[in-house]
Amino acid sequence: TLLSRGTRHEEGIGSLMAFDIGGATTDVYSVTNGCPVYPGAVLKGIPHPSAKRSVEGDLGMRWNARTIVALQGEEAFAEDAGVTVEELRHALDVFDKTPDTLPHDEAMAKIDVALAKSAAKNACARHAGVLETVFTPVGERYMQTGKDLSEVKYLIGTGGPVITSKDPAAILAEAGYSDMEPLSLRPRQAKCLLDRKYILSAMGLLSMKMPEVALKIMKNELIEL
Repeated sequence: TLLSRGTRHEEGIGSLMAFDIGGATTDVYSVTNGCPVYPGAVLKGIPHPSAKRSVEGDLGMRWNARTIVALQGEEAFAEDAGVTVEELRHALDVFDKTPDTLPHDEAMAKIDVALAKSAAKNACARHAGVLETVFTPVGERYMQTGKDLSEVKYLIGTGGPVITSKDPAAILAEAGYSDMEPLSLRPRQAKCLLDRKYILSAMGLLSMKMPEVALKIMKNELIEL
C-alpha cells in the first residue's frame, strides 16, 4: 500500500499487483480500486477493498506441489515442464519427504520453474476479477465479479522461486493477461518488477516507523524486467 500510494512527501508508483510464492502458500496483493473499465461491464456484488490480499493455501511449491500438478494433470504438466512423468513423480516424492529441499538436478529445476509458473497463474487468476457474459433485452452485457486489474501499472514478483529463477520474467508473465482466458481481469500491460533482494517484508516493518525511507528503498531496489 505504501509503495502504491506513497506519503505526503514522497510519491508512490501507482496501482500495482504483487505475488509471493512460498513453500506452503502463494500470497497475492493488489492496490487499486478495481472498478469496471470494460465497456458495458457492471459490477456484481459488493466492491472488493482497494488494498486486498489473498492467500492460496493449496498453491505452495513444496507442501502443495501435488495439488499444483493436479490442476493440470501429470502428463500435461510434465510435457510443459520438459520432463518425463517418471521424473515428475520422483521429484514429488522427494518434496513429500523433504519439503525444504532445493533442486539438485536439471529435471527438478525444470519442475520448479513449472510449479512457480502454475502457482503464479492460478493464484493471480483467483485474486483478480472475472467477467461473465449475460444476455439482456437490450443485448449482450458483462457482469464483473471481483476487481478489474487489467489496467494495473505494475506487476511485482517476490519469493524464493521467483527471485532465484534464471527466467523470472517468464514466471511474472504467467500472472498477467492471457488470450486463453480473456475474461480474467489480470494486468494487461503492466511493467514487471522483481524484488530481487527479497526486501518487501522488511520494508513493511520499516514503514511503520520510517515510511518515507521504506518507500525510497523499495523504489530504488525493485528491478524492472
